[in-house]
Formats: sequence, structure tokens, C-alpha cells
Amino acid sequence: MRITTNNKLKFENTFEDIPEGFVRDYVLIIKGRYENTILNYRQLTSTKGNQIIGIPKVFKLHQNFPNPFNPATTIKFDLPIDGIVSIKVYDILGKEVYSLQEVRQAGFQQLNFNGSNVSSGIYFYKIAAGNFVQTKRMILLK
Repeated sequence: MRITTNNKLKFENTFEDIPEGFVRDYVLIIKGRYENTILNYRQLTSTKGNQIIGIPKVFKLHQNFPNPFNPATTIKFDLPIDGIVSIKVYDILGKEVYSLQEVRQAGFQQLNFNGSNVSSGIYFYKIAAGNFVQTKRMILLK
């Protein structure tokens, strides 16, 4: 037995600007048994070499991994637009122990933090990009 249905498709512009040389991709979401959604993600496909580039929809700071760590950890963050990114690490007393400020392209980014020059304890890492600011906690165990 084969069941078929007719569906009306409505497309919505989810991109601010599409760079030259890129084409728009659409995702069909079927409500029911075969629903497939991708959250916090948009995709651009280049017409030059069929390169697929993932770009997040919103700013996000992820929990570092591993946590607790010794001596290094990875801090991941999502940038929906190009811009200046500032990442700072503070000890429990609020003293800045690490600082990075650089221009990053939109996409899924990561930073490797090495805590071999600081003592064991609780640290806070803060990202500032555009008008987005967020802080998370991490633990260094030596």
C-alpha cells in the first residue's frame, strides 16, 4: 500500500545577504514520522567547487571540553556574522589570566586554552562579539 499526499511549499528568506557565488539551499520538513530538522544551523553551498559552508543562525558560547581539564581545554563558539571577537579568562577573584581579541569569520569556531601557566581552580571564560556577551565556568585540576 502506498500513501501519497499533496503538500504546498512556502519558502521563507532566512538569509540576510547571500554572498556572490553562492546559491540558496532549502530544507523540506515533513511533520510526522520522517521529520528532520537542523537547529541553530544554516548552510550555503558555493557554486565554485560545490563547497558546503555551515553558518550558525545565532551567537552561542558552548561549555568547554573536557571540563575539568588538565592542562588544556577547547572552547567552542558560534558566530552568525563576521566581526571582532574578544575572549577573556578570569580566575575566581576576577583577575584576567588570558585575553584574545581578533577578527573572526562567521561559522563554528573554537579556541584551545592552555592552563599550564595558572594554578588549579575555578575559572570563568567570557566572549564578547557584536552585542553578544556570555560567560561560562570551567575547572582546572592539576
